[in-house]
Amino acid sequence: MSLRRRLRVARIAAEARDVMSIELVDPTGAPLPPFEPGAHVTLHLPPGIERQYSLVNDWRERHRYVLGGGRAAASRGGSEWIHGSLRLGAELACNEPTNNFRLVPHAPRYLFIAGGIGITPLLSMVRWCEAHGRDWKLLYAARSRLRLAFYEELRAFAGRVRLHCDDEQGGPLDVRGILQDVEPGTHVYCCGPAPLMEQVQAHGAHLGAHALHF
Repeated sequence: MSLRRRLRVARIAAEARDVMSIELVDPTGAPLPPFEPGAHVTLHLPPGIERQYSLVNDWRERHRYVLGGGRAAASRGGSEWIHGSLRLGAELACNEPTNNFRLVPHAPRYLFIAGGIGITPLLSMVRWCEAHGRDWKLLYAARSRLRLAFYEELRAFAGRVRLHCDDEQGGPLDVRGILQDVEPGTHVYCCGPAPLMEQVQAHGAHLGAHALHF
């Protein structure tokens, strides 16, 4: 079990409909434990709720953790508390970062596929690829443009990012059509709703199980 520490909420911002970002810092100004792209932290929320949130920010930053939190329609209490009760200056118990979604560092190229709030771990991977001059593309799907989180940040990578809004395109992302043209050797990272991940797994099978990450 990783160590637990209390962190202060330094910033809260709306990123899209039902999506907010939360910046956490050490109250004493001490540096935070390092993390790798794809990592998450566990927050301990009142009353006795534990929830995991992916880290969005640059992995080189040691002064803050930035999380993305979506409001779940069938919330078990965590997302409703975050969106309804969390306030600037509050302190939360937070475990050290854990990574179950590691980025393979030497892949020839990367394809990131995000659905909704699934953009959060992939955004930190995008930052890593940019810093290291790696070949990458991002496909980001949401039900509508109002639900595209971190849109302003993604605009800086316009040439590598493709946005898909179901209501504008007349339906969900064409995963099969996208993956059939992917070059061998590409590592695909997908985070989002179960139906999206199932499609990536089914239609990306020709790339090999080692190249698909969820």
